[in-house]
Amino acid sequence: YVLSLSAKTENNESNFAIESHWNLDLYEENVTFYNFQIWSDSIDDLYLLAEDVLQLINTEKPITAYSISTPPTVFVRKGKYINGSLDLQIINTNATDNVNFDAGFRETETSNFNYTSSNLSLNQNYITNLEVPTGNLFDIGFRIGDGINTPDDLFMSDGPWGIDDSQESTTVNSYVVSTNSDGFDSIDFPIERNVSLNATTSTYFAAYRALTPRFDAVDLTDYNSFKLRAKGTGNLEIAFIKKSLNNWEEQYKTNVNLTDDFQNFEIPFTEFNSSLGSELELDDLVTIVFTMASQDGTITTKEMELQDVRFSQTETLSIDEFDSNKIMLSAYPIPMQSHTTIAFSADQKETMTFVVYDQLGQIVNQIKFESTSGKNELKLNRGSLSPGLYFCKITSRRTNYYPLKLLVR
Repeated sequence: YVLSLSAKTENNESNFAIESHWNLDLYEENVTFYNFQIWSDSIDDLYLLAEDVLQLINTEKPITAYSISTPPTVFVRKGKYINGSLDLQIINTNATDNVNFDAGFRETETSNFNYTSSNLSLNQNYITNLEVPTGNLFDIGFRIGDGINTPDDLFMSDGPWGIDDSQESTTVNSYVVSTNSDGFDSIDFPIERNVSLNATTSTYFAAYRALTPRFDAVDLTDYNSFKLRAKGTGNLEIAFIKKSLNNWEEQYKTNVNLTDDFQNFEIPFTEFNSSLGSELELDDLVTIVFTMASQDGTITTKEMELQDVRFSQTETLSIDEFDSNKIMLSAYPIPMQSHTTIAFSADQKETMTFVVYDQLGQIVNQIKFESTSGKNELKLNRGSLSPGLYFCKITSRRTNYYPLKLLVR
């Protein structure tokens, strides 16, 4: 049980007036209120606590007035936003035929407010489940009422997109959140709205997306991959921020290389790595962070454009699918900075091909070489490889080799 009340001073601050209203617009503007919320597990205790609070207020300054609003006779019991509509359950205690629906809303975090009004039919039913079309929606404040009794006011919001431009050397040149042009598959967990961010920095800048408006953790263990459509300037780090991990280095991250053209990325969870060395269990995800950094500390301008971000249940081909008939490859040092050495064994001498793929499956480097029987080493220079995750494979007519993940810093 809960009771809310507010106290304001009047008569040249010599007295208190007590107010309690359902609607915020009934409180006087530009006046200081002292707000109280009293919680109890029984109505009797709540009454006694409220009496004590009022006596203490009256001792401080005599209470000279009370202004109390009645609760609404028609109110929303529960609601949620789904696929362009508000799904509402409305309780109607006085058999009202219909109520007015007045709302102000934003389609995205960076768009202007829009306003809409409509009439909702309740047909005098005590409980009515309604679907109110709104279109794309980030947040909405709305009021329902019959025009006579106290109306009900509510605010609903999705988890927000935001930016981290906290570094002194970082200047945001443009930041726009836009609506999704296409729908999502029913098997996906959508991260609604697209983001475009351009900034100048000598350190880093980031865009982030909370999964809920209160930054609560969400269990996504039913999904196995992360998808997005993106373009931009070079390396983009993607980090999953888990509630159970406090150290940034322990959070699970991966890298993709953005270009001037849009690319579709499908990243299995196995590609997200942590300093803990353990496999990702996405049971308490709070936010997703997309970071771009200056590679050498010089001032540079970078941009990212992210679209159709979502978690998917679809099976993705991962190089972690083990085949006991294949021979392992190893590399050192990892991550690669200027070069790395690929080590492997061969049954006999033959001509082999070493191939490096990016995350889209495109060949970015290819080397033909002669192997010898026994242990072999192949030096791989970084060359023009951008920071990110790559896949390495050796093709042989006689031996099957297990692919290798190669992280470039």
